[in-house]
Amino acid sequence: MPLSVNTLEATDIQSNQMTLNGELIDIGNYDVALCYFEYGQKADLSDSVKSTECTLLDQPGKYSLIQKNVNDNSIYYFKAAAQNYEITETQTEYLNNTIINNPDLISYLVSKSSLFAVMLANQNLMYNIFSSDNLELIWSGDITSIGSDYIYVYAQAYPGSDTKTISLKNKVDLTNYSNLKIDWYNIVNFSDSKCDLLINDSAVISGRSGFSRQIDTIDVSAINTPSTISVRARDTYRGYGGRYYSKVYVYSIWCE
Repeated sequence: MPLSVNTLEATDIQSNQMTLNGELIDIGNYDVALCYFEYGQKADLSDSVKSTECTLLDQPGKYSLIQKNVNDNSIYYFKAAAQNYEITETQTEYLNNTIINNPDLISYLVSKSSLFAVMLANQNLMYNIFSSDNLELIWSGDITSIGSDYIYVYAQAYPGSDTKTISLKNKVDLTNYSNLKIDWYNIVNFSDSKCDLLINDSAVISGRSGFSRQIDTIDVSAINTPSTISVRARDTYRGYGGRYYSKVYVYSIWCE
C-alpha cells in the first residue's frame, strides 16, 4: 500500500515565515515514513522546492514545519509529501536539520543498526540516550554499564588514581550551534571524585566533584569544525585507608 498524506491549512503566517501543516493518513506497509513539504509560488507547484527539514513518523499523525525566508506580500502554494525512509543520499540529506522528539521512534531506529548509524552520521543536532542494547552505536570507550535511561563510566582507585573515558563515536559538527548541553550526574560526592566534559580531548568542564543530576551548558559558537565529544571519570585519591571511585551518569548530550 502507498503512503497517504493530507495537506492542512497554513498557520501563523508572518512577513517572512509561515507554518506549513500536514498529516500522514496512512503509513502503508512501511515501518517509517519521511514526511516533508513541497512549496512554491506557482499554483501547479512546477517551481516547487522540497523542504530541507522533515520529520520521521512511525504511525499516522500530524506534522508541521516553520518555513522561513519567504517573500513578503507574496502568495505561496504548498503540499504535504511523504516517502519511505531508506538509506540513500537524497533521503539522509533531509535529516541534516531534523529534531526527533519521539523516544519510541528513536528506539526503533536504534534497533535497526544500519538505519541508526546513518542517521547519526547525518544528524548532529541531538544525541539523546535511550534504553537499548545497541547504545554502543553511539558511544565507545570505557562503558561501564547502560541503565534504563543513561550510560555511565566508573573510575576506581585503591590506592593510586584511575581515569576512564567514553566518547561519541561520530564527531559532532558544531558550526551552526551556539551551545552544547549535557545532562549528567556525578553520584560520588567527595573531592577526589572528578569528572570532565571534553571537546577534541580538551576539558571544557574540568574537575567537577560530586553533584546531583543537572544540565550544564558550554558556549561552542567559536568552534567551526566537526568535534569529538567525550565524558571522563577520574579518581585522584592517592592515599590508603579506603576504596574511592567516581561514577558518572550521562543522560543526554545535545546542541542548540
